[in-house]
Amino acid sequence: RALGVAAEVYLGDDKLGEQLGYASSRGIPLAVLRGPKEREQGVATVRDLRTREQEVVPAAELAPYLAERVGRSRVL
Repeated sequence: RALGVAAEVYLGDDKLGEQLGYASSRGIPLAVLRGPKEREQGVATVRDLRTREQEVVPAAELAPYLAERVGRSRVL
């Protein structure tokens, strides 16, 4: 948010597919997935909800990565 990226946190305990469906239905272009495995490795998986492509990004680089992607796509 400090970089001007709109963000929303899904607090429900629905299955991942339902969470991603919710985000997609709201027009959210990117989802950040960070489960126990990603936390242990110090990374996050970023999934493009339009193309379903995903990329693993180091946690320390996540905010600038998202800001660049959102600026490039101009979707949020």
